[in-house]
Amino acid sequence: MAWADKCRKIGVRANADTPMDAKVTRQFGGEGIRLTRTEHMFFAGDRIEAVREMTLAGDLAGRKKALAKLLRMQKAAPGAAPRAVSPAGAPPRA
Repeated sequence: MAWADKCRKIGVRANADTPMDAKVTRQFGGEGIRLTRTEHMFFAGDRIEAVREMTLAGDLAGRKKALAKLLRMQKAAPGAAPRAVSPAGAPPRA
């Protein structure tokens, strides 16, 4: 890899949706995160319940209540995967 590092013109980045994905990226020599899909943070544990609550809400008030829960979760953990690679993190991609 040292020879390739001298010749290459681009960096090696990976997709990482979790801090574990980011750590594996670093272990394999990745320099950072290119894509973090924040919606994947809702697939685990009790978070999926909030997604289901929003999806199955019978009215607008119920949907707004569930969305408020999801927003709190998303604001609480932005950039967890990128921070596992670098304390500076990585910019999110829309």
